Amino acid sequence: MKIIWSSVSGDGFQAELVPVDVAGKVLGQLRAGIGTIGQDEDGTFWFEVFDNGAGIRVPLAEVEQAIADAKEEVHCESYYDGLAQPDEP
Repeated sequence: MKIIWSSVSGDGFQAELVPVDVAGKVLGQLRAGIGTIGQDEDGTFWFEVFDNGAGIRVPLAEVEQAIADAKEEVHCESYYDGLAQPDEP
């Protein structure tokens, strides 16, 4: 992922999150990126993801909380395989 800083007329200064290949080349078109981080006039930060060209905007604080929760609760399959112990006779 790469951050491209942009200034869209009427939306202030934003961070565009775009996918890149292993060489760092941007994949797809810029406006079809992963999402955008911006700020409302009241100072609230938001994260906008794109679904078939339509933007879905959520408060950035909610995304940050979801990431923090995921870091605590999400585990790979082998984590659970190690927890499963057969009953001892």
